[in-house]
Amino acid sequence: MLSFIGRSFVQKLVTLFFVSIVSFLIIHLAPGEPSQVDPMNPKFTPEMVERFRQAFHLDEPLYRPGRAAEEPGYHPL
Repeated sequence: MLSFIGRSFVQKLVTLFFVSIVSFLIIHLAPGEPSQVDPMNPKFTPEMVERFRQAFHLDEPLYRPGRAAEEPGYHPL
């Protein structure tokens, strides 16, 4: 019984890992930027999109070495 629970847990972890990778790739390989959710929406002004990009750090690269040392509240995981 314990081996079944352990095997099931490992399978769920592997599945969660691959689902996370696939969803990340879908978001970042799609054409356009993640901040342009609906560019045709008349309520979205360029200023709102820029504020959105800055608030969620979408204007920064995905990986920047030393970021955790620069920002005390930043934790990569």
